[in-house]
Amino acid sequence: MKSYQQNRRKNVGDLILSFTRRAYRVCNNKLNPYFASPNEYVFINRQGGGENLLIILAGYQPYYFDAVFERVERCRKQFGEHLDVCVCCSSAPLEATKMLEKICERHHYSLLYFRKNRVTQIQNTAIKLHPNATWIYKMDEDIILSDNYFAKMKDAYKEAEASLPYKVGFAGPVLNINAFGTQSFLKAIGKWDEFERKFGRFLVGGMINTPQDDIHRNQEWAQYIWEQSIPFDDVAAKVAQNKQIEICPIRFSIGAVLFKREFLDRNGYFPVYREGGMGTDEKHMCDICMEAMYSIVVPSNILVGHLGFGPQKETCKKFYQEHEKEIRLANVD
Repeated sequence: MKSYQQNRRKNVGDLILSFTRRAYRVCNNKLNPYFASPNEYVFINRQGGGENLLIILAGYQPYYFDAVFERVERCRKQFGEHLDVCVCCSSAPLEATKMLEKICERHHYSLLYFRKNRVTQIQNTAIKLHPNATWIYKMDEDIILSDNYFAKMKDAYKEAEASLPYKVGFAGPVLNINAFGTQSFLKAIGKWDEFERKFGRFLVGGMINTPQDDIHRNQEWAQYIWEQSIPFDDVAAKVAQNKQIEICPIRFSIGAVLFKREFLDRNGYFPVYREGGMGTDEKHMCDICMEAMYSIVVPSNILVGHLGFGPQKETCKKFYQEHEKEIRLANVD
């Protein structure tokens, strides 16, 4: 009898907790403007309505557009499935916006333009405007993709779901400049010992917003990483020999990620603020994984180039301009 009463109280408690969480989500959705209203944006709609969607946040680093978009288009042609591409331009300068308009028209991409700078809201809205998309790729405008990126990422995600004893939250590639990916990258090309001799012992995690935060601040560090990353396609081919799927135990920088629509449908879309929101999308996704016990999976055979965090931007820009031929595609389709 006592056991029955305990179980009954537990079941009632679970129901109350479930109802409270649902009520919170409903109220929060009404108070938080997750999605922009049509009078707040311009949407040039060229979608095909498929299950795969790529969102590209762009508009502030036009000097990378040629390298970035030629690789997006190469990987899209290699995919074997239909991939809708939506370039998201959040209050970018007029000249860069016009460049993006021409790129989107040439490649038949959709373009979503916001008058206000709301990085999270523009992503939420882009997903809403593609109602059939169940697989969401997201990348920034300073990302250099390696061959077959979209196909390999989706295959790795499915493999992780099938083989790992974890519920997958999202997947990310090995980014060369990244708090987690850098170690995997340098070990794959045999440069980890040299790196630590040059810069000292590097521990994953615990460095953000501290003087030891080389991953986000150190320009010499970024220069060294990119020196080891070229010729980019040759280095990516070497990294592609790895086969394992790693689990990222720290906050993952989401310059390039893949997730399912249900991840946001179930756990909430990106929080929106009056202006900006840079990094809020990343924090939200990683917080969900921690709180709801999802895993962040990183296939070790997919290299992606990242052209640096804020303080490293000028160093990476200069390096790119000096080594453009070694970073861009040798033969553009």
